[in-house]
Amino acid sequence: MLAYDIFRWVVTVVFALFGLLGWWIIIMNFWSVYVWFARRERHSSIPLFGGIFAFVGMLGCPLPQIQKFFWIPLVVDIGYFLLSTIFGLTIAFFARRKRDDA
Repeated sequence: MLAYDIFRWVVTVVFALFGLLGWWIIIMNFWSVYVWFARRERHSSIPLFGGIFAFVGMLGCPLPQIQKFFWIPLVVDIGYFLLSTIFGLTIAFFARRKRDDA
């Protein structure tokens, strides 16, 4: 095995770890929104970091079947960010409105 092949495999493993970390962050962000909605408990989330990590991981993957879909993590994570922002602003608006009526 050439040094170049070893280097390629090391880079592939690093990109795979970035991708797994990114998808884990995306899933945890969605979970925090669910917990916020279902139980009214707030948890911190890291919007957009998961999408960027998974984007880098999928773009660096040597398999063309995975490289084709490198854009999906960004769409999913930006969608989460927009959804949680709109949801949070809506709840804040109605909570403020209810407090003003009392």
